[in-house]
Amino acid sequence: MDIANATAKQKLMGSGLLTLIGFFALFMAFVVVPAISESSGIADEYVSFALAGVAFVVAIVAMRWAKSLNKK
Repeated sequence: MDIANATAKQKLMGSGLLTLIGFFALFMAFVVVPAISESSGIADEYVSFALAGVAFVVAIVAMRWAKSLNKK
């Protein structure tokens, strides 16, 4: 999909999705990471790096999956 050819509804849905991803990232940073860190006794930085690594792997797998679906 070209951004120039996107309809207003598609642009709105894209902006909404980006906003939801941002809120999810903030929730992870301010709620989940401190909770995991406190319960496990591991420093916040290490928990953040571990969750970022997991998110990176999930993003790569999802991107490859989406590309394979797009080819069909």
